[in-house]
Amino acid sequence: MLVDLLDSKTALFFLAFLPGFVERGHGPVALQVVVLGGCFVALATLTDGACAVAAARISRRVRTSRLAAAGAGTYGVLGVVALAGGCDPRSDRAAPPRQPHRNRGGRSI
Repeated sequence: MLVDLLDSKTALFFLAFLPGFVERGHGPVALQVVVLGGCFVALATLTDGACAVAAARISRRVRTSRLAAAGAGTYGVLGVVALAGGCDPRSDRAAPPRQPHRNRGGRSI
């Protein structure tokens, strides 16, 4: 929540979004903006909290399951395949393709 308060993009979002829901004839404009902003903060806190609790429960199950071991093994195999396939881990680009070896007659082996 502190990040949202200090983030200028959040303030710009509220300045652009909330006035569309404010009606001059339905009470003080400032109060309407505060109530709408408070509703947004309450709903965001509930949904973010629910996602955090769900992620914690799921991560406990995944870390202690065979799925975690299988996933780690899969990434290990993919890493070996990438290195064996000519991927240069020090650059963003793949290594250039290898030239085929030619015998004395000029034909590829």
